[in-house]
Parts: sequence; structure tokens; C-alpha cells
Amino acid sequence: MRHLGEGRSGRVALAFDSATAWGPLPRLLARYRAEHPAVLLEVLEDTTDGVLDAVRSRRAELGLVHLPPPALAGAPDPHLDLAITTREPLIAALPAALAAEHGDRADLASLAEHPFLVPPRGSRSGLHAHTLNLGTAQGDRRRRRL
Repeated sequence: MRHLGEGRSGRVALAFDSATAWGPLPRLLARYRAEHPAVLLEVLEDTTDGVLDAVRSRRAELGLVHLPPPALAGAPDPHLDLAITTREPLIAALPAALAAEHGDRADLASLAEHPFLVPPRGSRSGLHAHTLNLGTAQGDRRRRRL
């Protein structure tokens, strides 16, 4: 019983969205299995909202999502503890003149006056909502869908 309480044996359910399956998930799973060989790890693939629901309803002890829904940024969910495990750069493809003006890095606010191409709604990465959210935070609703 002591092994179960210490997390050295038993079962853990991990819910994840498909975007994490080719990102940090394989590395994290390999490390966890090496450190906890007696723990049965159950993995559940779902949408981002499905992952969060699985954790809220306790069907999963842990959830891993590529990008949390933008709504959580404005009003954190009291039933979830969020932690950033990985950061990735957002790459902007700019016309030559605009790229020369900004150099190697561009602050998003300085690009807000320009139209953005936005991934389609429901795309696996979750970038659609996040890109729109970034624009509306700057007061800009001029976005174009890919």
C-alpha cells in the first residue's frame, strides 16, 4: 500500500490532445515510464476541451494540451492547476520591407495593424482562437482565414 501512496505503483490516467502527441508527449512518457515502471499509465487522446473535462471530472489525473483555451487566460478555472511545460516561438512570415523594419524579433503589438492569416477554426493546434485573441487584445479584428 505504501508504494501506491508514494506513486511507485498503481494506475495514472493521462489525457492529451493530438498536438502534444508529436511534441513533448513521447519524451515525457518515456521519462515517466523509466522513473515509475510499476505504474500502469493509461493514455486518453481527446480534444483540448475533452482533456480539460477529463481532468475536471477525474477520469484523468493529468492532462496535457498544446494550447489551453483562450478563455482560461481571462478567467482561470478553479478546478484546474495549469503549468507551462514547454514554450515555442511563434513565427511570422513578413514582407521583406516589414521584416527589415523589425529585424530578428517583432513584438506582436507592433504587427497588430497588419492583416494576419489565421488557421481555420477547429484546427488541431488551437492557434485559430489564440491568434484571434491576440488581435482582439490589440483592438484589431481584421484577420483572414487560411
